[in-house]
Order: sequence, then structure tokens, then C-alpha cells
Amino acid sequence: TGELVLGIVLVIFAILSLSATVVTYVAVLGVQQAAKTIQQSVESKSITASIGERITAGQWAITVLSVQTPSYINIKGTYYMPSEGDKFVIVTLKIENIGNNTESLSDIWDFTLFTNTGTGYSQTYFPGTIIFNVTNEVMAKAVNVNELDTTLKLAPGGSIQGDIVFEIPANQVPTKLYFKVGIVGGYEVTVKLT
Repeated sequence: TGELVLGIVLVIFAILSLSATVVTYVAVLGVQQAAKTIQQSVESKSITASIGERITAGQWAITVLSVQTPSYINIKGTYYMPSEGDKFVIVTLKIENIGNNTESLSDIWDFTLFTNTGTGYSQTYFPGTIIFNVTNEVMAKAVNVNELDTTLKLAPGGSIQGDIVFEIPANQVPTKLYFKVGIVGGYEVTVKLT
């Protein structure tokens, strides 16, 4: 009878152990599924577009209007030429707030220009070299740059147009513009420039 009691105790113990293992397994599966759901909710969505194509990303509609490679640029009355061996690339964007709330343009960020070599270049805030003796030829060839101010806020229905300045090696060709919309999750946008 002692062996029978011991056998019953062992069977009960085995059943409890098996139950605990099943419960643990189910809990782990639940946690993994929850983690996967959370990851999917914060993963960025990829959008690919072309010049002139209106991109909708959350509360924003963004259009790359043009890409220029001028010899000189004029920013608020100051003229610049590219550093030796480089060239300017000016990307003009139109941004519209299609949402219901006033939003900051800082929600659109990390502008990177990629070239035919696969190299990415960040937006430049201090372009090339200042030209102190501005000739008529420089003025005639210069493109007026209206830098995009990402510190501004746009009300619903509002829009803004502005330029982003890049400086890249003169022997490279811009092929795509990359930027992000939103901080957590959000969108990763690639605009083909060729």
C-alpha cells in the first residue's frame, strides 16, 4: 500500500508539473504574441514615390517638386559656391497638413540624399563658400534658396514650400531622397529622383 500511495503521489506530482509546463508555455506564447503585436505597431511603414507624386504619411501630404544642381545659390541675400570638388543639390518640397490638429514640421526629419554610388549625404546647413565679390554672372546663375524651416507649425489645411540644400561630390548623381515622418513607428519615405 505504501508503494501505491507513492505511485499516486508521483502521478499527481507529474500531472502538476505537466500542468505548470503547459501554463508556462502558453504564457510565453502569449508574451511573444503581445511583443510581436507591439513591434508591428511601432515598426515604420515604407513608402516609395517619384518626383511630383503626392505622398500621404499620417497627417502629412508631402510632394518633392523639383531637384536642381545650380552653380551658385543665394540664401537671404548671401551668395555661395560649392566647396572645391563638390556641387549643390537643391530639393524643393511642398508639405501640407491634412490632419485635424496643428502639427510641427519637426515631425518630418532625417533628410538624406543618396547618389549613384549608394552613398548618403545629410542636409547641409553651412553650404560651400561665401562669395564676397558677387558678379552679374553669379547673380544670373544663382538659384534663390528658401530653406525649409522645420521649427514651424502648420494648422490643419496649411501648407508650406521650402528647399533642402545638400552638398555632394561633383562626380556623383543624386538618385533618391530619404526621410522619416513621425518618431515612433511612422513612415520611412524614399523618393526616386531619376
